[in-house]
Amino acid sequence: PPETIHVVVVDPGVGTKRKILLARAADRYFLAPDNSVLKYVFAQQPDVRVRSVTNKKYFLSQTSRTFHGRDIFSPVAAHLSAGVPFEAFGPEIADFTRGDIVLPAKSDTRIMGEIVYIDHFGNCITNISKTDIMGREVAEVNVKHFQFERLSDSYAEHQIGEPLAIISSHDHLEIAVRDGNAAKILNIKKGEPVELILKS
Repeated sequence: PPETIHVVVVDPGVGTKRKILLARAADRYFLAPDNSVLKYVFAQQPDVRVRSVTNKKYFLSQTSRTFHGRDIFSPVAAHLSAGVPFEAFGPEIADFTRGDIVLPAKSDTRIMGEIVYIDHFGNCITNISKTDIMGREVAEVNVKHFQFERLSDSYAEHQIGEPLAIISSHDHLEIAVRDGNAAKILNIKKGEPVELILKS
């Protein structure tokens, strides 16, 4: 909901001179290290405002070099939730790490994307979202030498071991195998191109 505070502590650079960012986008706050972990927020919200968290008044009095989640991130989030203004935590900056993401290429007849993630079940997740397809009917999904003639509505409508293309619970196109590991069975790797042919 609006005013939600998201605290992200994926921070292999803890203890270095990397910045700590407090971003405001779409009426939400994101507190994270400056290491591109917020790249999807930055890509989807071009009007994001970002501050470098430097005001030690809002840190714990004793801070370690290895546990900024406890000593800095959590106290800053607590102060923000208690009403301390966004502007109080440090200067607004433009020199932060935006990170690179691969977006699908779209035309009137096709969408070209790629496999960006393989989960622990072996499902192959693409960068093609439900929103990219919205309002269009899919005629084909092509990945490697596999062709799917439609998007499936559920895994259960297929036989065990049968490959399928489906919109995942995260609203992205997924290549899967019913009760199997699609990455291994279909020999699909991260970065593999995926093509959607759209009905005219």
